[in-house]
Amino acid sequence: MEDEECGRGRRVERVIVCRNGWHHCCLPEFEKTGPCGMHFEVSPGQTRVEVVDAGSVTESTQSVVKAKEPRSKEVVEVQEGALEFATPGGRAASKAKDAEPKEDKYDTTLCEECSRGDGEQEMLLCDSCDRGYHMYCLSPILPTVPPGEWFCPKCAESSLVQEFPKVQKKIVDFFRIQKPAPFTTETKCIGTRKRRRPSGGTLCRQKKSRRLLPYVPCTDPQRRLEQMASLATALTSIGVEFTDSLSYGLAPRSANRAEYEKGGMQVMGKEDRATLDLCKTMCSQGEWPPLMVTHDSRQGFVVEADRNIKAMTIIAEYTGEVDYMCRRRYDSGNSIMGLLFTEDPAKELVICPDRRGNIARFVSGINNHTSEGRKKQNVRCVRYNIDGEARAILVAIRDIPEGERLYYDYNAYRTEYPTEHFV
Repeated sequence: MEDEECGRGRRVERVIVCRNGWHHCCLPEFEKTGPCGMHFEVSPGQTRVEVVDAGSVTESTQSVVKAKEPRSKEVVEVQEGALEFATPGGRAASKAKDAEPKEDKYDTTLCEECSRGDGEQEMLLCDSCDRGYHMYCLSPILPTVPPGEWFCPKCAESSLVQEFPKVQKKIVDFFRIQKPAPFTTETKCIGTRKRRRPSGGTLCRQKKSRRLLPYVPCTDPQRRLEQMASLATALTSIGVEFTDSLSYGLAPRSANRAEYEKGGMQVMGKEDRATLDLCKTMCSQGEWPPLMVTHDSRQGFVVEADRNIKAMTIIAEYTGEVDYMCRRRYDSGNSIMGLLFTEDPAKELVICPDRRGNIARFVSGINNHTSEGRKKQNVRCVRYNIDGEARAILVAIRDIPEGERLYYDYNAYRTEYPTEHFV
């Protein structure tokens, strides 16, 4: 290759190579941009180099371009098709420049909601506008850092909830409701049985019965349709498929053995089992529990009593996919329920309603760090041994008046869940 300025050959003492090939002596200044648009920095006293055509300078041919004086500390770097010469002094200066502390533009980020900069560990930055938000200042609150990209409310798309149509056929198909069975005498006795007063002649006090009670569905079919539509709206809004039983696949069903429970698990009695089966049957036939799912701007979807509910009434079974707890230790889901706690941590199981679930996943959690938060609790999650398997049942622990929101303690069995920012 000949220099385009002087026409001399390629073997000259000091040469700068670009895709057009220029001698340094043909550039009038020590720092100049050549006609090809490539920028060169030339230092006096450079080593003699062996030059190849610029078109052949690639990653695979970097070893061809090297200094002929091996003892020199000067290096030749190939960057994006050009040769850049760096002297030891220049390299040291570059390193010193890189070592200078740079001011982090995120050090002064304030939460858009509370205008405070504390709580950096719980501050989320929008992947679109870089605005900061505390996880506990969002509506609804985020308990953990979400995986992947996250967009603030201002950058996110409209979060308006699209209501599920109150059409009987669509609701029947969504919940896979079966044809209603006749109301038999046996099921009627379970739900309406009377308690006999103990006969006289004895001074011993009988222990107060703590039997589970079946929920009493609303007698108005249109109201039940609205209750089911409210749950369908919530499930479709978050992309969850309805299921009223535990799903296996992530963990085998054989792993769910109540006998593995550390310290043992209470066995559900015969009468309580009949009550649970009655609730399952009513639900499958469209006789829905008196519950309404509504959307709260602060908490998201919540569950409210649509009529008075007595203490010890079965609310619902906690359903979803069964998985090993060790796989979900850093999961961002906010509705994971413990199912089985064993001596071996590798065998512990949880219920994950992120893809399949029912109304139980929308029951709110209390702030168990304050007395006011603990007073809100009106539901408890009780784990039972049913046919050798662990099951989680939500039960009312006191009378719940119509219109009251349902709350239970997320940390009934463990204390890791962050509830200090719950409302």
